[in-house]
Amino acid sequence: MMPNGCHTHLPPDEVYIMHRKYRVLILFFLSIFFLFSEAGANPPLRSESPLFEAGSVCIKLTPSAANRLQTKMDILAGQKYQVVRFGIASLDDKAQRLSVLSISPRFLYHLQPERISGADLPDISRIYRLRFSPEIDPFQAAHFFSRDPHVEYAEPIPIGYPLLIPNDSLYVEQQHLPQIMAEQAWDIHRGEEGEEPVIVAIVDSGVEWTHPDLADNIWRNEQEIPDNGVDDDNNGYIDDVRGWDFLEDDNDPDDPDGHGTFTSGIASACTDNGIGVAAVGWNLKIMPVRGFMYQGIVYAAENGAHIVSNSWGTATYSQAGQDAIDYATGLGSIVIASAGNGDTDALHYPSAHAHVLSVASVDENDFRAPYTHYGISIDLCAPGGDGSQGPGPGILSTAVNSSYTRADGTSAAAPLAAGLCGLIKSYRPEWNQERVIAQLQATCDNIDSLNPDYVGMLGSGRINAYRALSETFDIALFPLRVRLADVEIHDDNQNGLIEPGETADLSITLQNFSSPSGDHESDQVTAFLSSEDENVEIITGESQFILASDDFTRIENEFRISVHPQATARQVQMRLDLQADLPILHGESLSFTLFIGTGRFHPITESPVAEADKTSYGNNWIDYDNDGLVDLFNSNGSSSTEETSDLYRNNGDGTFIEITDNIAVSETGLSYCSSWADYDNDGFIDLFISNTSHQDNYLYRNLGGGDFLKIEEGEIVQDGAKSDGCSWADYDNDGYVDLFVANLSNQHNFLYHNNQNGEFHRMTDTILFPQVGDGGKSNGCAWADFNNDGYVDLFVANASDQDNRLYLNQMGERFISLDTSEYDNDGDLDLFVTNGADQNNMLYINQGDSLFFRPEDATSYPMITDQGASGGAAWGDYNNDGSLDLYVANRNNQNNFLYRNNGDGSFLKITDEIIVNTTDFSVSCSWADYDRDGNLDLFVANGGQNALYRNQGTGNHWVNIRCVGVTSNRSAIGTKARIKAEIYGESVWQMREISAQTGYAGQNSLLIHFGLGDASVIDSLRIEWSSGAVDIHTEISRNQFLTAVEGEDQLAVENVATGENLSQLLGNYPNPFGNGQETSVGYQISVPARATMIIYNIAGQAVRKISELDKPAGYHTIQWDGSDQFDRPLGSGIYFYRLSLTADGKKIQQKSGRMVFIK
Repeated sequence: MMPNGCHTHLPPDEVYIMHRKYRVLILFFLSIFFLFSEAGANPPLRSESPLFEAGSVCIKLTPSAANRLQTKMDILAGQKYQVVRFGIASLDDKAQRLSVLSISPRFLYHLQPERISGADLPDISRIYRLRFSPEIDPFQAAHFFSRDPHVEYAEPIPIGYPLLIPNDSLYVEQQHLPQIMAEQAWDIHRGEEGEEPVIVAIVDSGVEWTHPDLADNIWRNEQEIPDNGVDDDNNGYIDDVRGWDFLEDDNDPDDPDGHGTFTSGIASACTDNGIGVAAVGWNLKIMPVRGFMYQGIVYAAENGAHIVSNSWGTATYSQAGQDAIDYATGLGSIVIASAGNGDTDALHYPSAHAHVLSVASVDENDFRAPYTHYGISIDLCAPGGDGSQGPGPGILSTAVNSSYTRADGTSAAAPLAAGLCGLIKSYRPEWNQERVIAQLQATCDNIDSLNPDYVGMLGSGRINAYRALSETFDIALFPLRVRLADVEIHDDNQNGLIEPGETADLSITLQNFSSPSGDHESDQVTAFLSSEDENVEIITGESQFILASDDFTRIENEFRISVHPQATARQVQMRLDLQADLPILHGESLSFTLFIGTGRFHPITESPVAEADKTSYGNNWIDYDNDGLVDLFNSNGSSSTEETSDLYRNNGDGTFIEITDNIAVSETGLSYCSSWADYDNDGFIDLFISNTSHQDNYLYRNLGGGDFLKIEEGEIVQDGAKSDGCSWADYDNDGYVDLFVANLSNQHNFLYHNNQNGEFHRMTDTILFPQVGDGGKSNGCAWADFNNDGYVDLFVANASDQDNRLYLNQMGERFISLDTSEYDNDGDLDLFVTNGADQNNMLYINQGDSLFFRPEDATSYPMITDQGASGGAAWGDYNNDGSLDLYVANRNNQNNFLYRNNGDGSFLKITDEIIVNTTDFSVSCSWADYDRDGNLDLFVANGGQNALYRNQGTGNHWVNIRCVGVTSNRSAIGTKARIKAEIYGESVWQMREISAQTGYAGQNSLLIHFGLGDASVIDSLRIEWSSGAVDIHTEISRNQFLTAVEGEDQLAVENVATGENLSQLLGNYPNPFGNGQETSVGYQISVPARATMIIYNIAGQAVRKISELDKPAGYHTIQWDGSDQFDRPLGSGIYFYRLSLTADGKKIQQKSGRMVFIK
């Protein structure tokens, strides 16, 4: 029904680069892995495996700031280049607030004069690693630092995991070598015949450098004297005789995993030595570098590696990574990387970085391997095995313990290409890196005819070693592969939304993945901008420019458009056509969308929330991690495809990060609906997902800290059905939420009673509970106290011409979509029901005594005659005038509906807002104030690309209230809040009831939102808890976030109207703790405040209360050593804390957390 709960938070963000500009599209998401596969599939990461380094981020300082920090580091050089402060006031303040433990260079480098190529190298000396408590989210920390004017960018540091699953049997054949005609190439040249050794660095899990088939080919740093403890060659690394281990920071890059040993053998195992395997590079030198990230690339380049092979990757773009690659290639190294095992055309890094050769995989017959990435970023292919299970054509190579093994993946394809690249360099030592790359690509065999579904998406083809050594050419002409990377809008009022009558300049960034064509860049590119929308005039629509090879090209403010003054809100499709002096393989015609806005809503396009390409049905605004910010959950699945759900964590600054390493989003299903509530009253909101494919439904218990436990036992997760709608409610007011599930396919509906011990009992008595004997065509449900007797009733909507049902005092049913709300401020909940087959929707006005009236006045109630394939609907006061408005989502590419409540019982259909001028397959919708500015924002699940709209507001006043049940259920489901205020000269009562479902498959935030119009104060707030208790508060200020705890006589103020945080609660560290160790709970306050922490055991009993005197503004901690109130040690186990902060006699913040004490 109405929204709920929010708190302030340490400002976080998507952190790869922070620009305060308005953009259209481009975000990349984090998941990093080695690139071997089994059966063509990329095995998923375990949910407990972190995807980025805990307790650290990297930042790049401005030149002046870096100089000041370096001066400080030079003075403290004895501390191994680590300091804890910057010597710059603004940065030191941030470092102190996050308790930064150390600041050190991200890339320890030492540039040898002979390696300088004259290139304009990026200054990687200004990139630093910051370490802090692992309890602090690195995304939040990175965003926190990115706002400082001394920081160019900040980002978390991804890490990698091996996914090698080799085939069961080994074969003596090495099919990949004759496939690329290696034997014929060796008749021309072998690697050991070069004028000087060619070095191939393997940046990987290390190398078993004592392996008999590798030992003679291991690179040796001749300038380093072994084991003397001195950095003889002054390269920054002591005794790095055969490479470096960046994982353990020592000079032994051995391989405990086997992945790097495997890739090394493919690139350059010792050949013609009478044992083991052969390699295309014959006897090139292997430089072992242990560590799967960009520091290894820098080391390899500085120490003379001609080729750097990388068989690892991530879906996340890293600016620090790009800087490292630019630095390495500027030194003359060729960087090669595996394309990825995702069977997708999504960009993958480092292979999609500029100046990196991306290698996809083919099987032994030159068919695209079923697991490999493909698309615009692929430069070439190499054999990598076909991904089949059991004995077969996997790539045979060296393994740890002096053995051999087979495996498949682009991890195998990349070192094969790297070995050939090294063979070319050995044969043609006078060639520079661009000429070697051109030779490698130009001599590939075209395999388009074998892969007709992937023409143009497998790069230049499959490598051919014989052609690479035997053919010559003057200039290789590689077709352009161009994508639209970025569009920036510079409109008249600089709000990023082009409005009627406005003129806007567009800056467009293109990325060209093509390698340089000889010494020739495409300097004759012309771009033409156009649109078929008659409301858009192209003032300047043509630009000529040089398109850089294998790099980004920015066209700065070259295009100008204007919008007709009478244009309505709409999406405008723009087209950019390219003409060039080189053929264009990809990108001859590019398109993007602009939004014309006339009202309050601004479409958010540069966000993972709006970029997910899944079939979304359900959506929920919830605070799953208890940071006070509403997060977003989508339940996904189509009639033909099972998909995983999506969880987006709110970063607190208007941006979101997709959570991928969580069990709640790791399982697939045809998931049409989801509902969140704290079913075990432990303070953490839990998740139920209904699946509509006769599979079991899902229940996930929230353990706190962002972790979930899937419940595997019990009727609630074992009653397989074709379930659609679902919703939590405490129907018997026992303080624990129960669950109703609406089922299709002639199955009875489910009602589960909460036994208060984490288990549920399915009610089957159809006399006491008639709703469980009905059903069969039920789509949705809504719980609400329609007759004001203190018990929630149930409405169930049915499809296929079945009557809908209203169950008083027990439960209910629905059809396709519905919502309940008290829109007319008469104290009773009214009912709106949508119909999905081009029928009129229905509004039922509650007249009291369980009687409803269906109005027929279409002038006052336009929603009753607007036909559409309507799905979800949601009530919300979007203009904060004190009256609830209605939004309706429509399918079948129809415009959605918005009805503004006039405050007199009538509605006006709104047509000039962008939220009703898009044609999508909209299924459900919900309201929440995700950016905490007091205005309700809108999310729409579109069964494809979803939509998020930020409400820019009207200037009217508001209040948000989070209710926390004590005797009532913790989520306060079923609780009613009534406020009285003078709005526009009239004394007005408003009422909201907290519900776990809002219309079909939607859930508004559980935070109660009231619009106040011009009210100067709230005269009265009456909270009617589901337990029967009533709390009354008076004389409440407007424009604030409040927390109401059942039975407490004071409201806690979460923040002030400006949005300035009064406090930040930063969690506890270490966790777990024990053995004489204390845990510290940190908090940051901007006003003097007093902290009180109460610690509870697993049974909910208070075991310790710790109070502190008033503290000044700043960062503080409270310590607990695991003892009770009498300083007696407690037993090992799980404990919960509640930390409350009080300023001027009022609570300003309260937060709970979970910690583990181990004796």
